[in-house]
Amino acid sequence: MFRVKLSQSCILYTMENLFIKYFTQSLSEEEKIILFDRLENDPDLKEEFFKSQKAWALAGTIDDKQHINNKFKRTSSFTIFKRVYAAASILLLVGLVALIFLSIPSKKILFKNELVTITTGNGKQLKQILPDGSIVWLNGGTKISFPKKFGKTREVKLEGEAYFEVTKDKTHPFCINAGFAKVKVLGTGFNVVAFAADKHMVTTLVHGKIILETSSNNKNEVTKMEMSPGQQIVTFSDKDEILRKWVNTSLYTSWMDGVYRFQEEYFWQIALRVERDFNIRMHTNDEALKNKRYTGAFRKTDDALKILRFINLSTPIRYSMKGNDIYISLRNINH
Repeated sequence: MFRVKLSQSCILYTMENLFIKYFTQSLSEEEKIILFDRLENDPDLKEEFFKSQKAWALAGTIDDKQHINNKFKRTSSFTIFKRVYAAASILLLVGLVALIFLSIPSKKILFKNELVTITTGNGKQLKQILPDGSIVWLNGGTKISFPKKFGKTREVKLEGEAYFEVTKDKTHPFCINAGFAKVKVLGTGFNVVAFAADKHMVTTLVHGKIILETSSNNKNEVTKMEMSPGQQIVTFSDKDEILRKWVNTSLYTSWMDGVYRFQEEYFWQIALRVERDFNIRMHTNDEALKNKRYTGAFRKTDDALKILRFINLSTPIRYSMKGNDIYISLRNINH
């Protein structure tokens, strides 16, 4: 291992390149780690990043992105970001003046806090910094929406699985809206699984404190539950049932390290995870197989067939693969 000492101008030039590659979605995994590490540890750089991101978004209607890209590369400081931001602001102002001259009533010109929506495909993961500095890790098949700038409350909408490390701010509570349930936070780390197709939400608290709110299906009542570190609560969208238990939280957060651990989980739960992690579809009509429990682990670098071979060690199964579809059934067992 060796270290290279860079001058400030070299560092700025390197970060500019990383910014550009982030905006154009061409960052490598190694570059993502470098960029996010710098942003987490440098508040001034983080602020400049969000300003630059906004400038890039406002300039998004310009056709010749390559021309802008070349300008970024030739500049040795963040001046270009300020120029783009200023130019985009002028364009926005001109647009608003044009609207007024077209006699559009001023009360209809709304300054809304635009929502940012991020979606990860099956088998993909993403680390995202939120406007308040909180960090969220998105697992595959997940969708999150949040405003570009938080107001009095910090609210995000989630469908899928994500782990949150929330920046503490007692005057601006953090809230995750997962449809039929909400998680309210002051500053903590926790995992949420809320896929609409699953009809249930699993909240696992690693550290800190959160309040889980869920609405009754038959009554206009809201149940509030305070959670302690190490607890897990499962709520359901189609029935008034709440399950609370103590768990080993590493079983529910190891996916961020590319490892999925399961302990006494049903086959159908494992199958759902495999589908989302490997972007395949698993089919079985065998109820006995669906309700069998397994304990083990697999990595994202494994393949689905390797996992099935592991299951076959304890439960004889037969399976066949056609494209992205895997068909599974139990083999006859004589015990």
